[in-house]
Amino acid sequence: MKKLFYLMLLSFCMTFITSCKKNTDTPAPTNNNGTTNISTELNKKWSTSAATSRISTDAAASDFASFEFNAAGNYYIIKADKSLLSGTFTLNTADSIVTLFNGSSTTSQYGTLKINSISATQFIFKLTLNATVTPIAISTTAVTTSVGGSSSNSVNTTAKLAKAWKMDSLRQGSTTTAIPNTMYAHFVLTEGGTYWTETYNGPGTTVAIVSGQWKWSDNTNTKICGSSTDVAPDCSGDPSTISFTANGNLIMSNTPTGQATKTYYFSILTQ
Repeated sequence: MKKLFYLMLLSFCMTFITSCKKNTDTPAPTNNNGTTNISTELNKKWSTSAATSRISTDAAASDFASFEFNAAGNYYIIKADKSLLSGTFTLNTADSIVTLFNGSSTTSQYGTLKINSISATQFIFKLTLNATVTPIAISTTAVTTSVGGSSSNSVNTTAKLAKAWKMDSLRQGSTTTAIPNTMYAHFVLTEGGTYWTETYNGPGTTVAIVSGQWKWSDNTNTKICGSSTDVAPDCSGDPSTISFTANGNLIMSNTPTGQATKTYYFSILTQ
């Protein structure tokens, strides 16, 4: 049974990332150090793939892959080891300081960002972690990839899909199986196009983490695809079909060529 669940959870990760082929054309970074309205420019995804520097002996800027902020006050940080840090943030525009909170807490802090400069294309800041006293200087460039889809579709919207999800059960053929309490599969999609999955098959196994980018595969807002690296997917494979239940839970299904349909059932993951 344990091996069966491992294979079924693994198939979820592989189903999603093989629903497309990755596009290896990465746009060249644009250098623009002009300052602008902080609250307007902050809410997007920022990548550290451009040149970074550090001024700390405790931690390197290269430990971080991307930073993302949205208008709802949530942040998502992907580290170089693909681990995910997320929670809420506040912005003090007078002092140009972003405070990062752990999860949904409004008191427990992960750290702060002191904004040096920000524009439509570049974000330079110093990250001070609570575990250290020396700030880390980080230079990032804006990720301009759009998740696409139709803004006029009021049923399946990007904001509705872009959440943290917990897999509750999966169905293959006519058999539906609940995920045991000793295992889990978490799935995060963001409005900036980041997707992140974490699966755990129980005691004695390791946590499997995959991250990359996602987008709507067409303008119907019913199918999505993803890439296994932080580049835009081209959706040339078999996309996953999504729908929502009356209470807002997510249903995702995929039918790889020559294989039976797999359907995954998710509820919102509370932090």
